Amino acid sequence: MYTNFLNHVKPERSTVHLVFLLLPVLLLVQCTPRNEPATYLIPEGYTGKVVIILNQPQGAAKKYEGDRRLYEITERGVLVSQFSDEWGTANQEFYYVDHNGRRSPLEVYDEKVFREDKRPGPEHKEYRKIAIFFPAISGRSDPDISFESFYVSSIAGIDGLMNETYESSFGKMIEQLTGLNLYD
Repeated sequence: MYTNFLNHVKPERSTVHLVFLLLPVLLLVQCTPRNEPATYLIPEGYTGKVVIILNQPQGAAKKYEGDRRLYEITERGVLVSQFSDEWGTANQEFYYVDHNGRRSPLEVYDEKVFREDKRPGPEHKEYRKIAIFFPAISGRSDPDISFESFYVSSIAGIDGLMNETYESSFGKMIEQLTGLNLYD
């Protein structure tokens, strides 16, 4: 029955229908906000939470590498930046940087490593591999303070970073360094 229907549809009408069906999808894709591409440079050996505080006139000057925002994270995992906050699809690259400026790419792990049935155990090489967890987490602690955060860790160490004690001490350190309170 369906094939009979297709045999009776004129090709130009089916093309018009196809265009009207695809047009909303194409408009939706084109209208989705896209962030400027960003590169995050993290001091080699750093593990812990990273917070980038945005929209701060006294922060680090905006730096670009080609068309990519360049975020140079400090040894404490905090960067106060003049860059404005953005919302939308992210194009991010993460690197460890040694004292000579050499970069080593860091892989991004997604949330499935937290599922018990998917999480590699100590016998897997990925268990101790340093990676990025939860990139593009954005927050706003008041109308003037926007930030991004993510974690640099191994699967073995991530649970030790995702608890109230660590978050509280990290928040206090940010407040001491910057005078900004992000978490209250």
